[in-house]
Amino acid sequence: MFTSAMLITLALAITQQTDADGEAQHNAEMEWERLMDARDYLAEELFDPDNLLPFPSVDGSSRYAQVTIKVTYTGDDYAWPVYAFAMQIYHDCVHPCSNEWAAWMNRAPVPIGRDATATGFRARWRGNHLVNVFADQLDRMPMASRYDLANALTIERVEANSETCIDIWPHMNQLTEMRWLDPVAMDGLLNNQPDRILIEGHSDRVNVTIDGTWSSAGSTRASPRQGTVAGWADDLVDLLEDCWQPRD
Repeated sequence: MFTSAMLITLALAITQQTDADGEAQHNAEMEWERLMDARDYLAEELFDPDNLLPFPSVDGSSRYAQVTIKVTYTGDDYAWPVYAFAMQIYHDCVHPCSNEWAAWMNRAPVPIGRDATATGFRARWRGNHLVNVFADQLDRMPMASRYDLANALTIERVEANSETCIDIWPHMNQLTEMRWLDPVAMDGLLNNQPDRILIEGHSDRVNVTIDGTWSSAGSTRASPRQGTVAGWADDLVDLLEDCWQPRD
């Protein structure tokens, strides 16, 4: 049988536990807001493909960007910024007309102790690590310029072009065969077969925009699945891996 003292002690214990749970939840929410604030700033400052592009006219009116490809890769549902990629394909008639190209990329670094070539490596780990590093810097130096801190981060700032890289056109020509939406999911939707609709959880996302004179121009946001424009774009970045050079 509970005495009054026992009931009071029990009530105090419940109150203290409730307060502790409430404080823990508040701290977790504050930590999440801290990380999302850091993520959003980095996404805008360092991982916007538009910021990678040079002026539209590269070397005069005789050379112009016929096609522009812009790609942003984010990891997990939380959109950790992994890389931003931009490519311009030029129609150049200063010399015999040819399709030359140039590409630029900002990519989050591989976390210390990880191997990007190892089986099971997840691209999202790059972005998650970078966001945490930036958030910690903001905490340690609250009076410092966010712009300066972000641009001082160690990330991969690289470029490549048709003069020094492999022939990419076999891959580029496959674009016309790609689906802008996931073929498995769309087949289920169009044929009223909900059991075939692919439900994805915690999937990475690739945003792709292609502008210009190609018939395959358009925009999509999807997981990098084979047979899709998103998968094709991520494979293009992989194809250039040995071509990247540090950008001045």
